[in-house]
Amino acid sequence: MNVEIFNNIVEIKIFKKKFINKKFISYLNDKNINKFLSVRRKKQNQQTAIKYFNQFDNKKKFYFAIFDKKKRKLIGTITLRKISKKSFAVGFMIGNSKYIGTQYSNQAINIYLCFIFDYYEAYTIIAGTNKYNLSSNFCLIKNGFKIFKKTKKYFYFKLNKKNLNFTTKYKIKKND
Repeated sequence: MNVEIFNNIVEIKIFKKKFINKKFISYLNDKNINKFLSVRRKKQNQQTAIKYFNQFDNKKKFYFAIFDKKKRKLIGTITLRKISKKSFAVGFMIGNSKYIGTQYSNQAINIYLCFIFDYYEAYTIIAGTNKYNLSSNFCLIKNGFKIFKKTKKYFYFKLNKKNLNFTTKYKIKKND
């Protein structure tokens, strides 16, 4: 699959190796962002970012890049993992701190969720966050997710299609 999903604010497309540059690595090493990543407390570099990138086959595990559409600037990433035919796990990172807590993260998640429900005919999407990652938690709640499990450090969220309380207009551009 090689698609671009976009609205008038954000554009989401398959993450490409060429996106791994010094600026992207700086996002991964920003202490305020890194503390919520699965690679926290580990210094990231070109090699570690490429190793992570190579985990995604874009068949069952997808890695997408989020762009500010107007500025054409990479601002974050979204991952998608197929759990079963109708269930998926999603994760996201807004790496550019200027965009954290803004409409960009909400818009990206919003159009991405609608895309997953439409394109993959998903029924359930789950996400897990560090309970102290207030921005991500708020974004998920704002997009209709409900907490279904809490642990000492994490919140686990679920969104079922029948509980989807929004529809968002987005466009898809298929690339060959």
